[in-house]
Amino acid sequence: MNQLLDILSSFLIGGILLLALVGLNMQFTSKYQEIKLAEITQSTSTNIGQVIENDFNKIGYGNNVDTSIVSISKNAITFKADIDNNGQIEVVNYSVIRNNNGTFLKRTLNRNESRSWTQPINTFEIYGISNSLDTTYVINNISSILLNVIYAKTDYYQDTTSIGIQWRRVFYPKNLIK
Repeated sequence: MNQLLDILSSFLIGGILLLALVGLNMQFTSKYQEIKLAEITQSTSTNIGQVIENDFNKIGYGNNVDTSIVSISKNAITFKADIDNNGQIEVVNYSVIRNNNGTFLKRTLNRNESRSWTQPINTFEIYGISNSLDTTYVINNISSILLNVIYAKTDYYQDTTSIGIQWRRVFYPKNLIK
């Protein structure tokens, strides 16, 4: 009888130890997924930020630009610039697209859909800033542009984690032609 009791208690202790190890493994896996998701979101933000910075710093750049900003609103901007330094003036458009799949930032070059890309975002806001630091969408009054982009990836884990990044930048285009 004592041997049976020893065997049962050994199985019970071994089972508890095994469950503890499985729980620990699940915890590590969950944390790894959160860290990987944050890394992907930050990498996406960095890559898109580099493209946006390149484009916005070149607003009005080029020899034959007649007007720098074609149109601007809170969620869209169209401007002219020599983006790829080849002497050709491109028309660049950033806009927000909303559909059943979510909200996307869309960048189009020369109104050519084959030269466009979309990226999931939560918020994309553009503010024209005047010399008196007021928000304006009158093209002739704009001296700088404030851009606010929020990327967020919401996946629900055991502790309901939301990973997001806010990217905010003020651009002072040197080539604003009004």
